[in-house]
Amino acid sequence: MEWAYLVLTLVSVLNFATPLLLAATGELVVEKSGVLNLGVEGMMIVGAMTAYFVGAHIDLEVCTVPHFSGVGCLVGTSSIPMERFAIVVLTGGLAGMALSFLFALLVLGFRSNQVATGLGLTLLGLTLTNALGSGSGDLKVGRVDTLLGTQASDWGIWGPLLNMNPMVWLTIILCLTVGWVLTHTRLGLIIRAVGENHDSAHTLGLPVQWVRLGAIAFGGLCAGMAGAYISMIQIGAPLWKEGITAGAGWLALALILFATWRAERVVLGALIFGFTLALELRLQTLAGLPSWFVPWLLPSLPYLIPIIVLTLISLDARVIRRNAPASLGKLFEPIS
Repeated sequence: MEWAYLVLTLVSVLNFATPLLLAATGELVVEKSGVLNLGVEGMMIVGAMTAYFVGAHIDLEVCTVPHFSGVGCLVGTSSIPMERFAIVVLTGGLAGMALSFLFALLVLGFRSNQVATGLGLTLLGLTLTNALGSGSGDLKVGRVDTLLGTQASDWGIWGPLLNMNPMVWLTIILCLTVGWVLTHTRLGLIIRAVGENHDSAHTLGLPVQWVRLGAIAFGGLCAGMAGAYISMIQIGAPLWKEGITAGAGWLALALILFATWRAERVVLGALIFGFTLALELRLQTLAGLPSWFVPWLLPSLPYLIPIIVLTLISLDARVIRRNAPASLGKLFEPIS
């Protein structure tokens, strides 16, 4: 029983950590190129809404009780096959990428302030989804097929872990791969060179603006797919409501600072943040908690813990200065 409880807890932690890790992986590349994009939350929620809309029109009816005559179906359930779910996630990612192109146009093309533009992008995403998504929660969207399906019980206590959506494991692999690319490949060297000193990189002939455009597009793709995971997978069934991301984009940004711009620490930080989110749900099921704790302190627990951790990290500012890209957030003026 104890092992089963631990496995279920691990499943819950990975479930909450996946969108944070995916969005943070994209933002890691963006910030390594020297751009600070605070619009992650806006891109995530646009991706969440887009994926939900697409999922409402791509699901298929699966017959669970065939008609006795062999023609037709008595009882059917609506589901989305895994291959079609990949299209849903990709569409959500492309929606986030489209919003990131707007950010790139303003920041790289018109050289607007990165902080103000990123905040504006988040407000745009929230406002846009509130307007377009009004009433869309009534859409019928089928559940996403799982790998093992009803056969998950055959694997005992490990069934829930093995039956998780492949996005969980692909996200972890993606983050570690991005970390390897940034530190061991020529492409990673170019991205880091642009982020460390864009003037020197420009002098050496590196296409600073194009490198940053690619990084911003990748960050938008990851944020959009993270939003798609939240609306289609995270609670076990597709769901749309206003503000569904609930600050996950801001947690992803905090995760970069927590990890001091290192991919392996991003994975560790995502698991810690995922644990705090899972802990909130576990505590809600406990009896005997103080009446003031559940409605007030408990919902803020997933956000208080990251604040405390980041406060402790900031006590040693040398760690942040040593790992932060030197040109992060700075305006690039090409030398003609």
